[in-house]
Amino acid sequence: MERSQTSPAVKRYADRLGKVKVGSANVTFRRLGDVGLPVLVEMATQARDLVFGPNDPVGR
Repeated sequence: MERSQTSPAVKRYADRLGKVKVGSANVTFRRLGDVGLPVLVEMATQARDLVFGPNDPVGR
C-alpha cells in the first residue's frame, strides 16, 4: 500500500482544503467559506468508503 493511502486523510488533503489548520486527525477553520467544500466532500467520501466499502449505498 502506498504511503499516501496509509497516512491520515487530513494530512493528504491539507494543501487542497483552503485556509485551514490541520492537526493529526482534525481540520479547524474560522469560516465555512475558508474551506474548499468539494475537497472536504471528497475527503469525507473516501473516509466513508474506507469504513463501509466503496459499494455501500449509504449517502449515495
